[in-house]
Amino acid sequence: MVRKTTEIRKTTDRRQKKFKEELSPEVLIGQIVRERRKELGLRQVDLEGDEGLDRSYISKLENGQFQPCLRALVHLEKVLEFSPGDLFKTLASRTEKLT
Repeated sequence: MVRKTTEIRKTTDRRQKKFKEELSPEVLIGQIVRERRKELGLRQVDLEGDEGLDRSYISKLENGQFQPCLRALVHLEKVLEFSPGDLFKTLASRTEKLT
């Protein structure tokens, strides 16, 4: 019985951790960037720029593995045709919906 309780606790802990990861700003920004890129019919290479962004960086960003710097965010707002601040407004809106 103790063993089953421990296993259930571990499973619950893993689920809670995964849920928190899904709420992280990195994951949400990545989701927003991917969705907008696809809406515009762009490929990851189309988002590259002088800011040191390459397809690999964009891929990791979209998968929530990177926390983008301010320079990258400004570049992405331009390329993805967001009005200034819209990326952050979208992020704030999604965060509110999930909490």
